[in-house]
Amino acid sequence: MKQCKECKKTFELTEFHKNGDATDGHDHRCKSCSNKHRSFRLKLKRTAPDSIGKCECCGKESDKLDLDHCHNDMEFRGWLCRSCNVGIGQLGDDLEGVLKAVAYLSKYTYLQEHKEYEGTRFGHRNGSESQYDLDLRN
Repeated sequence: MKQCKECKKTFELTEFHKNGDATDGHDHRCKSCSNKHRSFRLKLKRTAPDSIGKCECCGKESDKLDLDHCHNDMEFRGWLCRSCNVGIGQLGDDLEGVLKAVAYLSKYTYLQEHKEYEGTRFGHRNGSESQYDLDLRN
């Protein structure tokens, strides 16, 4: 038995397409939801503008780009390389997750540029956390 991540219903494993990349060897969507999603993506690909041959996020040239869409309104957003598409997805597929990652990397870069803070908690001389650090944890 397995729960579909899309419709939240529980089915026998035979109701899920096989997926060698998945931990249990089956897709995370039931066959019905998977078929609906596939149909949606085909329709979106037919109506999407042509790819410009490079990732709209990082600019890397490629003839194999992923169609990116908003998961809330299902609107086409652009063509992305696999790395950018997966990266954005892993960060929550929203601006908040990406901005938290930017803030984290910015803090690290700042600390590298100001080595006098090395060894202190979050780069503060007295070891206290700033509001900036607390915001990153939420």
